[in-house]
Amino acid sequence: MRFQSTMIAACFAAGSMFCATTHAAVISGSFASGTVTSADLTAQSTNGDWRIWDMPGSGTATSAWTTPPLYNERSVATAIGDLTAVRNPTSAGSNFAPGHTYVYTDGTAPVSETTGTGVGISLAGTQAQLDSASFSLSITAANTLAHTVTLYGAQSYTGSKLTLSLPGATTEVDTLTNGASSTTINWVYTATFTANAPGDVLTILYQTSGASF
Repeated sequence: MRFQSTMIAACFAAGSMFCATTHAAVISGSFASGTVTSADLTAQSTNGDWRIWDMPGSGTATSAWTTPPLYNERSVATAIGDLTAVRNPTSAGSNFAPGHTYVYTDGTAPVSETTGTGVGISLAGTQAQLDSASFSLSITAANTLAHTVTLYGAQSYTGSKLTLSLPGATTEVDTLTNGASSTTINWVYTATFTANAPGDVLTILYQTSGASF
């Protein structure tokens, strides 16, 4: 039996610069599952950034993670950093395709996608091999207003855990338990964070588990 999980896109929107207040850094987030989304990344990332990741074909974890698995990104922003492997699964590829699709008009290459692409990273293996397989990414705050981050993914026979940390803020931890046999759960994760200072970095750690967290 193979346990599979994928996270395929991140979208980031910075708060509009219309006021400034003194406040403590804060993070909040939550999963919404069971919905297949067709996302307009350009519309969602006004004043922000977006990235889509993909691993064509399959391969060992070592070879698959040699190059950051970037499929496309917004051409005019660099707020979202590269994915970094923390603990590799037994294999990685794009053999597990969730139902989410994406359109955009401000990509790097290709510039636009109007019919919807459904690429993504797939982590596959036995339950033991996938337990806590993980990767991280970072997002840089543009200012001290509220920022919104949206992650799109899916899971089958495995759970998903997201841990978000930001200087001065209480760490946010959210989980989505494993799906039933032969059931794929599509999910959207939305987080809001406010930084103490422009340039502060939000770190997101994504982990899988063959059992419920």
